[in-house]
Amino acid sequence: MPKLPTEEELERLHEAKRLETQRRIAEERRLEQEQRRRREESETTSRDPPAGHHRRTASTPDVKLNKVEVEVLSGWKPDAARTSHGEDPMIQQMNIIRGYIRQAQEARRWDEVSMLEENLNELQQEFLMTSDKPL
Repeated sequence: MPKLPTEEELERLHEAKRLETQRRIAEERRLEQEQRRRREESETTSRDPPAGHHRRTASTPDVKLNKVEVEVLSGWKPDAARTSHGEDPMIQQMNIIRGYIRQAQEARRWDEVSMLEENLNELQQEFLMTSDKPL
């Protein structure tokens, strides 16, 4: 049976986990801002297409293809969530997901509700494993 970590090792592990979570959240925000910038650029270029280009018609799919990603320009997505500063990043993420679940339920997007609930459960389990704080 492995030896339990010392309090110092445990604190170091908690700090490393907290830093990793902050890094992941910062990366998600960066990607979101980049997608927003791309979407805005796409919207401005779609308003004034260059000569020789045709405007999108109703029969043309509303999908933008990119080498790295496929971005659906229509459909449902939750509104941006408000976060409070100073709160644990994992709690912030869980609160954001709870808000997304409510929005998906209101929009009757049951697949999204199911996926978001699974994500929330995974986050809650991870939070309980890495922290002694109550939800």
